[in-house]
Amino acid sequence: MRPFTDSTNLIHDGAALAERMRRDGYLFLRGLVPAAPIRSLQRQIGGLARDAGWVRRDAPVEDAVADPAGFCVDPDPAYLVTLRQINRLEDYHALKHHPALIPLFERMLGGPILPHPRVLMRNIFPRREEFTTKAHQDFPNVQGTEEVYTAWFPLIDCPLELGPLQIAAGTHVDGVYDFQIAAGAGGIEITDPLEGRWHSGPMRAGDVLVF
Repeated sequence: MRPFTDSTNLIHDGAALAERMRRDGYLFLRGLVPAAPIRSLQRQIGGLARDAGWVRRDAPVEDAVADPAGFCVDPDPAYLVTLRQINRLEDYHALKHHPALIPLFERMLGGPILPHPRVLMRNIFPRREEFTTKAHQDFPNVQGTEEVYTAWFPLIDCPLELGPLQIAAGTHVDGVYDFQIAAGAGGIEITDPLEGRWHSGPMRAGDVLVF
């Protein structure tokens, strides 16, 4: 596993951002979004998760300590009830319009952009590896055009042991990989192991991974 290539110093250089994206297929940007609105949203989501039994009631919501007794996954009805509550949070949808994000994409892409109306949260229970998100591409599920950019960020500080996202650098130029049905978020898994191409690293609230 290689560490993320840090592109924070390129934030204000649209041409350099575009070139790095063409090369690697991702940008790791430290502190792009202020942590305050992210932590506020985490407290709102954490409250709903605690009410649903997903996180422990005897620990601060901000710590997001999972309660294994509350385990459930999409498409369990109990999971979908809470997910719909989260989807109704205004701040949940407002983040994709944050003034730190929109200008970044406009600089990189050279014109106006449209924030996709769909927002996806991934909450994965620990110690249930069979349901951990598998290696995948988003396109088979999202469809439309292959040139869709995702801004992914954690709602809490996410050291390596908590499982931040991993990116296989350069795979964006290879087209759509063969995949199979699998358990876990997204429901698919690519069949190529992509050995030697994976990048990852610890992330803090406010860091953004664009791919």
